[in-house]
Amino acid sequence: MATTAPAAKKQNLLPVVVGIFCLLIVVVTLLVKGTLTSDQKYFFKILFALGCAGVAAIIPGFFHIKYRNFISAGGALAVFLFVYRYNPVTAAERFDYSIYLKDKATEKVIGSQAIQVRLQLANDRPVAEWSERSGGYKFFNIPPEFRGQTINVTMSEGSGWTFADGKSATQLVLQGDYSDMYLSRNCIIAGTVLKDTAGVKGEEGVSVYLQQDPTYQTTTDGKGNFRLNVSSVGLPAPYTLIFSKDQRMMTYQLDCGTPFMQKLLR
Repeated sequence: MATTAPAAKKQNLLPVVVGIFCLLIVVVTLLVKGTLTSDQKYFFKILFALGCAGVAAIIPGFFHIKYRNFISAGGALAVFLFVYRYNPVTAAERFDYSIYLKDKATEKVIGSQAIQVRLQLANDRPVAEWSERSGGYKFFNIPPEFRGQTINVTMSEGSGWTFADGKSATQLVLQGDYSDMYLSRNCIIAGTVLKDTAGVKGEEGVSVYLQQDPTYQTTTDGKGNFRLNVSSVGLPAPYTLIFSKDQRMMTYQLDCGTPFMQKLLR
C-alpha cells in the first residue's frame, strides 16, 4: 500500500495540473490579445470548461447535472457540461443587421453581389449574406456590446463603387435593424498599349474610346499608358473599348479596375 499511495496521489493531481494549465492559457490569452474572434471564443470556451472540470476533480462533494432529459453526468464531467453550456450572452441578446447599398445619383438599391461588404467588429470581420430578393446584405448574431457602437465598414475594391467620400471604407453606427449606405460610381479603366510583343515599350498616340459613347475617349501617353474615367457613363459593366491608330484597330471588353496590357494589332 505504501508504494502505491504516491502513484495514486500523483494520478489524482494530474487533472488539476491540466485544468490549471488550461485556465492559465485562457487568462493569459485574454490579457494579451483582448477581444477574440467568434471561432477563438468557441475554442477558448471549451478550454475554459476543461480547466474548470480539472480543478473541480479534487473538490470534495458530488455535482450532478441533467440536460434535456437525455444527458446525465456527475463529477468533473458535470462541471464541464455546466460551464460549457452556460453563456451569459444568449442568442436572444444578439442581433441581426442589414445594410442596403444605394446609388447616390439615383437612390436605387445596387443589386450587385460583386460588392463584398464587411463589418469590422473588433477582431471579427463577418462576411454578409447577400439577398438577391432585397438586394441587401445581412449580418447575423452580432454580439450585443456592438449595439449603438460606431464600427468600420469596408467593401471590396475594384468593384467600380466607393462610399460617398470616395473611399472603400467608412464608419457606421449600428442603430435599429438596418442602414442605407450611399455609393458613388468610381469606374476607372487603365492600362498600357504595347509597341512590341516583348512588352518593353509602350505605343504613344493610340486613341482609346468607349464604343457605347465615343465622347468618353483618351490617348496613350509617351509610355503607352492610358486612363479612362467612365464613372458617369450610366451603363453597366463590362465596357467595350476601341483602340485605334494608323488604320490599326482592336476591341476589348474591360471592367472597372481590370488591368490591361496588350499590343495594338496590325
